[in-house]
Amino acid sequence: MLEHVILAGAFFLALAGGGVAAYLLSGGTDVPFRLMWALISLAALIIPGSLVFGRDLLKRRGHSSGSRSGESQIDGG
Repeated sequence: MLEHVILAGAFFLALAGGGVAAYLLSGGTDVPFRLMWALISLAALIIPGSLVFGRDLLKRRGHSSGSRSGESQIDGG
């Protein structure tokens, strides 16, 4: 449940931040406001999300390669 709340918060922050950035940038460019808003908002979600996903993927690969190399794992229970 908490993950969904955090994801929804990140989504709305990306939309709001993208809207503000698009408003500030649309005055000096020929790109339409809505297109710029969509691109900036998507980038605000995709870039941090891919960094977190990549870090998690590397962490899982590190654990799986460590267990394959013959290292013993101690169970706490």
